Amino acid sequence: MKRLGVMAVLAMSCVVGVTQDLLPERVVKGSTITSHSDPAMRIELPHQAQYLGGDRWVLYAVADCEIHVFVEADAKKQVRRMYWIQFEQFVPNRPELQHNYKPEELTKFAGMEMYVRARFGRSDEVAKEGSDLEHVQALVRAKGYSMPPEMMNARLVGCWIHNGVKS
Repeated sequence: MKRLGVMAVLAMSCVVGVTQDLLPERVVKGSTITSHSDPAMRIELPHQAQYLGGDRWVLYAVADCEIHVFVEADAKKQVRRMYWIQFEQFVPNRPELQHNYKPEELTKFAGMEMYVRARFGRSDEVAKEGSDLEHVQALVRAKGYSMPPEMMNARLVGCWIHNGVKS
């Protein structure tokens, strides 16, 4: 029987201005991420999750994207579980943009409205240049970790209302 790694992706959609230096805004201490705004929240991961790092950049010229990656791995540094936490908001010069999740794709999770999608399959997907996946893969490789041949993941996307617009 094949063992599948598990990846949890939590993308937080919020609205803030894009800064010039694009350093991550959220604070990581151990296996906990604290966001002081947009949205203000604290995400606690399992204590055994190792923090690989964070990154922030403008994604495809439309979104301010910030990621933080944690893993649980074996002694050979093969990832068994990965936690990909992403905060994303549209850039201020594109006010016409908004997410358009269908009502049947939304559910309540921990009291928040969330879009949920689960996938299974190979983990050797070639990332599109400049994508969030490319940035995550770079963080994993930079720390000397490797992905298993197959993974399953659950993507949870939180949608918040900011200035009357769901983002």
